[in-house]
Amino acid sequence: MARRGLLAGAAGLTLGLVGACSGERTAPRTETRRAATDSAPRAGGVLRGLLDEEPATLDPLTPSGGVGNQLAAFVYSRLFRFRPGQGAPADGAVEGDLVAAWEQPDPETLVLRLRDGVRFDHRAPTDGRFLSADDVVASWDALVARGTYRTDLATAAHPDAPVRALRATDARTLALSLAAPDAQLLPTLASRFGLWVLPREGLSGGFDPRLEMRGSGPWLLERNQPSAGFTFRRNPAYTLAPAVPLLDAVELPVIAESAQAQAQFRAGNIHGGPALGGAAVDAVNILQTHRDLPGTRIDLLPPPLLGPTLAFGWREGSPFRDPRVRRAVSLLLDRDALIEAFSDLSGFQAAGLPLRATWTTPLSAAWGTAWLDPKGSAFGPSAAFLHYDPAESRRLLRAAGYPDGFETPFTFISGAHWGRDWASRAEMLMAMLGEGRIRCRPQAVRYNLDFIPRYLRSAGDFDGLAMQRTGSRGDPGQFWSIFFSSAGASTQVGRHFPALDALILRQRQELEPARRVAVQHEIQRYFAEQLPAVPMGGHTEQPVLAWSRLRGPDAHRMWGGADLGADAFPWYWLEK
Repeated sequence: MARRGLLAGAAGLTLGLVGACSGERTAPRTETRRAATDSAPRAGGVLRGLLDEEPATLDPLTPSGGVGNQLAAFVYSRLFRFRPGQGAPADGAVEGDLVAAWEQPDPETLVLRLRDGVRFDHRAPTDGRFLSADDVVASWDALVARGTYRTDLATAAHPDAPVRALRATDARTLALSLAAPDAQLLPTLASRFGLWVLPREGLSGGFDPRLEMRGSGPWLLERNQPSAGFTFRRNPAYTLAPAVPLLDAVELPVIAESAQAQAQFRAGNIHGGPALGGAAVDAVNILQTHRDLPGTRIDLLPPPLLGPTLAFGWREGSPFRDPRVRRAVSLLLDRDALIEAFSDLSGFQAAGLPLRATWTTPLSAAWGTAWLDPKGSAFGPSAAFLHYDPAESRRLLRAAGYPDGFETPFTFISGAHWGRDWASRAEMLMAMLGEGRIRCRPQAVRYNLDFIPRYLRSAGDFDGLAMQRTGSRGDPGQFWSIFFSSAGASTQVGRHFPALDALILRQRQELEPARRVAVQHEIQRYFAEQLPAVPMGGHTEQPVLAWSRLRGPDAHRMWGGADLGADAFPWYWLEK
């Protein structure tokens, strides 16, 4: 779906700020250095980024979080990928990655023709051999058997999924047998939570995909040093080589602390730009750092596709089984205050950058026409439950039998896995709930060992509230399916909302775009009325700070559900 309206003017702007005094409010100006379109791409150089945490596994079929997928995207290929925007926002359209052509001869069959000449890593055990349809079939079988997100694609994992079987008809041709029409099939295959193609050797003991990578993508994993970082080297056998990748290598050290990351950026040891696992400079520090460092540039990118929520524990006796209590929670959240606190909205606006605040529903405004603005007249009466109204919250709590409120666990992850400000967001949310007499007992837990099994993938089998990041996906339907259908790998609602299941199935089987958007809007109205989880804020466009010699992010613009490793970094370059 195209990003229109909100993103038409601001997305992708490249701005500089003038002003010698650090506390001075400054006006925007067009960058006086060469614009990206005037700077010819050049080959060579090493881009230095960062990761703010280390992934628990490199296996893209069983990821522990977004960073692991992003790293896998450097090395592995998919059947499809998202088409980038060149000088304009990407629109979410897909194009072939390993697939050269495709057709649908009948409603139940999709035929894919693979590209010729795709080679795997030249190192053992793949030894530079050609990729074949058998590798895709082996990867599909592994996904169906153990893949974290297999319910999105395989009917063997869930009856509402679209693909009954995938088989090779010859070395270069695949046939997918489909159970039903599915509007989100190709975007799901293109997303980082779809089907990554590994060599057969990695699926039969030739190497351990949790620790090593042997792929056919634009980069080769040269170094994996635990707790230190990763180095990816250009793959000379990549199908688009030698045109891309332009860089010789990408280095990604692990830097968990915000102050250390900013110090490394100020020293010129990190180039900055769009974050892969963590921004070099947090949003609230961008303006000051930019004023201090004349050789930097601010890129203004579209809002993220994230839809963070407060998820409820659904165990017997939970107060959150009562919709009045869920609405009371939502009415205590001042979403505009949350946006201001963690985006420096007024500071950027005062400096002349045209950031705008939008609320999540939990869909982000970055989804374009699929998003329904809760501040607009088209949303309807259920939008009232997303507005700040502590008096109505107290009335609802009294009606539900909690005149003095109640105490509840409030769980969030420790560390920087979901952003260095995650703990600060938790503190602000608990303070807002406390003002309405919902007294929170904070529980900071480890992401991989505790949060994933006990909260992210427990279908609500916990007590109290839990902060969920509810990350980006390739398609809004995939977003709904993973997080809010009963079959979703990371469902927040369990089996408590069958009407929501029915709506999610309707939108994925509706192939006419306008009618599908109408169902997406219906889902959001239902969501705001029943609040199976509480959208906990909103977004602005994303200001990103980079050293000005880094080029590409301001011209080669990615769809929010894409992967920086595979879809953006090959087109980045460094000026001398």
